[in-house]
Amino acid sequence: MSWKLSAVCSVNRVRLVNCVRLVNCVQSINPVQAEKITVHSQRAQGFTLLEVMVALAIFAVAAIALTKAGMSYTQSVMSLRERTLAHFVLMNEAAQLSIQQAWPEGTGQRQLSAFGSEWQISQQVSATPSADTRRVELTATVLGDQQTNSSPAAPSTNGGTATEPISSRLVIFVQKPVASGSN
Repeated sequence: MSWKLSAVCSVNRVRLVNCVRLVNCVQSINPVQAEKITVHSQRAQGFTLLEVMVALAIFAVAAIALTKAGMSYTQSVMSLRERTLAHFVLMNEAAQLSIQQAWPEGTGQRQLSAFGSEWQISQQVSATPSADTRRVELTATVLGDQQTNSSPAAPSTNGGTATEPISSRLVIFVQKPVASGSN
């Protein structure tokens, strides 16, 4: 019994006297209880391999979940950035139509460079019930980023990502310009 007592209490020499007193006290009352105290003291010194493995598994699952959440957030931010830039490009096109005071007709496409990317601008003009007003639908699609060549793809309905790049649409109504020499 004394060698078990010295093994349990050798960690901290200051507590050795107290351990001896406790074990002697319990041993005088119940020898079986004294054995339980020494066994319990030895088990409380560290974690078992199983406990460590379970903790690592829980940590790994949590780390994977956090990584996926971070990636999803980053993709959402990039998608919103591209959509915002596309909207800015379309607002600039609408301002150009307003400044030119041209009477738009038909459909057309053109490419321009803005915000570090190449953009495809599509214009589709249609008539309205009013003869002096036309509906102009503008669509901007990013053709690719010149620096990274990695424009984000739009989410598809089946859960994956579509191969189509993100585009934005803007509908404006243009009134027929008034002739300047009519006064």
